[in-house]
Amino acid sequence: MNPSRYKCSNSSRWFASVPKTMEGLLASEISSLGGADVRETSAGVNFVGDLKTAYRVILWSRLASRVQLFLSEFSAGDRQALYNGVRSIDWTRHIPGDCTFVIHTTAKASVFNRSEFASMVAKDAIVDQFRDTTGSRPSVDKHRADVAVHLHIVGDKAALSMDMTCQSLHRRGYRFEQGDAPLRENVAAAILLRAGWPDAFRENAAFIDPMCGAGTMVIEAALMAADAAPGIIPGAAGLNKWQGHDFSIWNDLIVEAEQRRREGLKRMPVILGVDTDRYLVEIARKNAARAQMEHSVEFRREDLSAVRSPSGISTGLIAVNPPYGKRLETDKDVVPLYDALGRTWVEHFQGWNAVLITSEKAYARSVGLRASKINTIFNGGIECVAVQFAITPENKFRPYHPGAGLRHGLEPRIHMYEKEAVDFENRLQKNRRILASWLKRNQISCYRLYDADLPNYALAVDLYENKWAVVQEYAPPATVDPIKANDRLHAALHSIQKILGLDPRNIFLKQRRRLGRAEQYEKTASEGQFEEIEEGGLRFLANFSDYLDTGIFLDHRPLRQRIRAEVEGKRFLNLFCYTSTATVFALAGKASFARSVDSSNTYLAWSEANLRRNGFNPDNHPLIRSDCMEWLSADRDKYDIIFCDPPTYSSSKDRDPFDVQKDHVRLIQKAVNRLQNNGTLYFSTNFRKFHLDTDALKDLYVKEISRETIPRDFQRNPRIHRCWIISASCRSG
Repeated sequence: MNPSRYKCSNSSRWFASVPKTMEGLLASEISSLGGADVRETSAGVNFVGDLKTAYRVILWSRLASRVQLFLSEFSAGDRQALYNGVRSIDWTRHIPGDCTFVIHTTAKASVFNRSEFASMVAKDAIVDQFRDTTGSRPSVDKHRADVAVHLHIVGDKAALSMDMTCQSLHRRGYRFEQGDAPLRENVAAAILLRAGWPDAFRENAAFIDPMCGAGTMVIEAALMAADAAPGIIPGAAGLNKWQGHDFSIWNDLIVEAEQRRREGLKRMPVILGVDTDRYLVEIARKNAARAQMEHSVEFRREDLSAVRSPSGISTGLIAVNPPYGKRLETDKDVVPLYDALGRTWVEHFQGWNAVLITSEKAYARSVGLRASKINTIFNGGIECVAVQFAITPENKFRPYHPGAGLRHGLEPRIHMYEKEAVDFENRLQKNRRILASWLKRNQISCYRLYDADLPNYALAVDLYENKWAVVQEYAPPATVDPIKANDRLHAALHSIQKILGLDPRNIFLKQRRRLGRAEQYEKTASEGQFEEIEEGGLRFLANFSDYLDTGIFLDHRPLRQRIRAEVEGKRFLNLFCYTSTATVFALAGKASFARSVDSSNTYLAWSEANLRRNGFNPDNHPLIRSDCMEWLSADRDKYDIIFCDPPTYSSSKDRDPFDVQKDHVRLIQKAVNRLQNNGTLYFSTNFRKFHLDTDALKDLYVKEISRETIPRDFQRNPRIHRCWIISASCRSG
């Protein structure tokens, strides 16, 4: 044991992080594990205790994401003050000299407006201290560090803490494979705690998840019932290489936890997971085996309509996490699914309780039962609700259909909003009248007619060829009654049909909601219906039902025209090409050569169809499937005009994620390296919080042209995209 290691006292201060809205549950949990002076704060809980108390939290907490030891607090009004404050700590008592470390920084209302800079200053202080005292230094590893230090700066005050584990505690170690939009383990545990599962299993109640997916909810329910500590699962978050660890204390707690688990397994209730997907059922079984719960739970492949209460059991808890969308979604498939859930519960689970997790409160109404409690909960970056129901004869099933618009034949309570909808109808007619001469003069047949002009109608309405309408609803804030918002939406859809004279089957409703990080392009349905639209005398395929975007970004219309006007006789490169509409415009402008790059086979096939539809041979103007960053590093050709419109964030299983804010400097520099002398890069993004790092690009010519590239029909929303001209030229102005 290293004699210089850090030793915790009985009054050591600790911080346990947790997803927002779960702070109260975590505070109760930490108190039960021996924490003192427990205080909730945003996304976490502060507490006091010795090292053994912290180890109990690490081993037993079902909710915490990380546990950190508070080290120091000091003034950090400038770079030197931060450096001195960090260096004042004896880091040799915390970080082994032969390990790697990383510094995670958050800064609010501080002179350090870039957390990366504050991290660099702190890193320098630690490294300099090691060099001066030991003659050597630990290395920095941002991805797989042995030790993590947390630096939190608010105003001119800084606080330092040491992370106690090598990964987030929500990663129990049993889930190597998972389905789509997986529920985090600690979020699943929080839902079960709020739904009263601990009290239920003590009364021998059963547990069923009728849409179990990879089995997370089922396994968390089993771990609770077995009194099994999440931290003893092989592969769970272990202790990192912090110098102060006392492994004798840790090992004693492990022995105690294993004994409690053995005793708990002797009194297990019925715990069942059901799914229609055979592949997911097999994944769930494997995950249960890794959690050492394979003999305590059962998984079946079964249709929802066939799920029944276990024989001889009159009460239990149903917990279900039905599919929900990430960015845009129609209600067509969701509503019948929730309706079927409600019918099954009422017919076969009288006396049970249920909890349903969804990203939309209005969907929960489709279950047809009155909710007894609703809690907001965050699963990663997605804000969800956990809705509880008591399944009793008094809580009678009442079918409820929020619907997906007139297209699906569901009649809303339009009459309640007829008077209010008059304003919306008048605005549609006014916008149409104002745009009419401009549209005719420029021969534009696909355009945005309405964009949240009125506060009660937060919609975007795009009209295609005066035949199809795509209606995007911006998700209403939590303060708005979802039922009222839904009825108002349907009144608006009725008005759109009436004013525009469209066939209801040609009105497509999507909902734009707040997201965590997700891919820009994502399939939402499988109707496979493509329609031909026209822009600038060119023809393109659009899909209004299957994808988040239709295949053409209407706000890029002026930019496509600009490329067409400038590209004659020049070589053109389209990065993140999507459906290659810009490539078609470049070839129509007589580009001598065009190349388009994207990582999606789906969109490259769409691109090929667009090229051939306009008489261009893809064999002469290649479509390349590749990660754009990797491809740019390998390509040696030169281009006169490059168009780059990267998604905000994208990832694939075999490549590192691409984040437009973090990676744009590297992307732009790589693209500029592919330009001919006096060549031009058009760089565009629709990420609203994007900030172009002009300091890092100071050797390039950079000019923002966003105002010039936003068309008249989008001028109500000038933040729809931003665009820059960038080149290696020394010209200015």
